[in-house]
Amino acid sequence: MDVPAPPFPFDESFLDASGKHRRFRIDGDAGPLCWVLIAREIDPADEGYEFQSSSESNWSLALGKLRSKIRRELATRYLDPSAESPELLHDTLRGYISCDRANKAILVVDGRALSIEQLGHLLATHEGFTFQLTITDPSD
Repeated sequence: MDVPAPPFPFDESFLDASGKHRRFRIDGDAGPLCWVLIAREIDPADEGYEFQSSSESNWSLALGKLRSKIRRELATRYLDPSAESPELLHDTLRGYISCDRANKAILVVDGRALSIEQLGHLLATHEGFTFQLTITDPSD
């Protein structure tokens, strides 16, 4: 069975952990080895969410993986949204690495920018604990 032509780009809405609808622009491209899809939040309040997926066989499989990833990640909140400075809600912090306008590294967690200085303050509250840092391909 043939897969129809890809509909990219298109917009789609997903519900986050707080009940807010977040809109994403989903785009895709057939690379030399696989389809790569990227979903970027439209008009975020801060840095916004960004997700990727890939499939070696076709774009529709990559889209299914992407939708599952978005739903799973939006269902989990890592930082307390009511706290003035970033506070962990549990013992995991997940997001993506980016740069701010001054080209300094930041982490984007729950769609919010977290500076390296803020990360340091957040970690200082866990002095004496152990940690594991894992950096993964965004399409995994």
